[in-house]
Amino acid sequence: VQKVEEEAKKEEELYDKFMCYCKTSGGDLAQSIAESTAKVPQVQHDIEEGEAELQRLKGDVKAHQEDRASAQSAVQAADGQRENEHKAFVSASTEYKTYLQALGSAIPAIMKGMSGGALLQSRALSGGQMLRKAVDETHAITDYDRQLVTAFLAGRAADHQGYIPKSNEIVGILKSIEADFQKNLDEVTKAEEDAVALFKELVAAKNKQLQSLQAAIEKEIQRTGELQVELANMKNEITETEAALIADQQLQAEMETSCSSKEGEWQERLKTRSEELIALHETIKVLNDDDSLDLFKKALPSASLLQVKASKAELRERAVAKLSKLPRNRPAIDLLMLALSGKQVDFSKVVKMVDDMITLLKQEQVDDDAKKEYC
Repeated sequence: VQKVEEEAKKEEELYDKFMCYCKTSGGDLAQSIAESTAKVPQVQHDIEEGEAELQRLKGDVKAHQEDRASAQSAVQAADGQRENEHKAFVSASTEYKTYLQALGSAIPAIMKGMSGGALLQSRALSGGQMLRKAVDETHAITDYDRQLVTAFLAGRAADHQGYIPKSNEIVGILKSIEADFQKNLDEVTKAEEDAVALFKELVAAKNKQLQSLQAAIEKEIQRTGELQVELANMKNEITETEAALIADQQLQAEMETSCSSKEGEWQERLKTRSEELIALHETIKVLNDDDSLDLFKKALPSASLLQVKASKAELRERAVAKLSKLPRNRPAIDLLMLALSGKQVDFSKVVKMVDDMITLLKQEQVDDDAKKEYC
C-alpha cells in the first residue's frame, strides 16, 4: 500500500510538472502574441512615416537641384556681365588715357609759346588730332571756350571781330578739359573696381551656396538610399511578424486543446491504473488465501475434503471476478483469467504471472514519466 501511495505521489508530481509546462509555455506564447500584436501596428506606422519622409526627401532633392542649376546660371550670367563691363571699362579708360596723354603733351608746349598750328603739325608731339577730338568730346567747357580752343589750334581768330585767344587762356581751358577727363577716368576706374569686388562677392556667395546645395543633395540622396533599405527591411519585418503572430495563435489554440485533452486523459489514466493495481492486489490476496487453505487442508481429516474444495472454487471465482472488472486490453490478464478458470491450476505460476503484471505496470509508469519529462 505504501509503495502504491509513493508511486501515486510521484505520478502527481509529474502531472503537476506537465501542467506547469502548459501554463508556462502558454504564458510565454501569450506574451509573444501580445508583443507581436503591438509590434505590427507600430511597424506599420514606422513604414508610413518612412514613406512620407522618402517623398519629402525626393522633393527636397529636386528643389535643391533646381536651386543649384539656378545658382550656376546666375554665376554664368554674372561672368557674362562682368566681361561686358570690363570691355566697356577698357574702352572708356583707354579713350580717357589717350585724351589725357594728348593734353599732357599739349599744355606744356603751349605754355612754352608753341602755336596751335605748329602744335597740330609737330611730329614730336603725337596726338594732335586726338587733342582736337578731346576738345570736341568734353562736356567740361562751354561752347565759347570750345570755339576759342578750336580757333587757336587752327591759327585763326575766334570770332568775326578778329579776337585771337591768348596762350594762357587756352592753357586754362585745356587744364579744365584735362581735369574733367581725369575725373572721368577715376570714376570709371572706381566703378570697375567696385564691379570687380561685387562680382567676387557674388561669385563667392554663389559658390558657397552651390557647395551647400551640393552637400545637401548628396546627404539627401544618401538618406534616400538608406531609407529605402530601411523600408524594405521594415516591410519584411512586418511580414515575418504577421506570419509569426499567425503561427503563435495557431500554436496557442493547439496547446489549449492539447493541454485540456491531456488533463482529461491523465485523469482517466490515473483512474485506470488505480483500478488495475487494486484488482491485482486483491487477486494476490485471494490467491495467498487459497494457498493457505491448501496447506491447511493437508492437516485436516479427509471428511473436510469437500468443504476445502468448495472453498478453493469459491476463492478462484472471486479472483476471476476481480480480474474481469479490468479493461480487456492486456493479453496477460486474459491469460491469468484462463489459468484461474482451468481445473488444474499451478498457483505458483499464477502468482508469478501477477508479479510480472505488476512489474510491467511499473515499467509502463516509468515510460510515462520519461515521456512527461521529455515534454
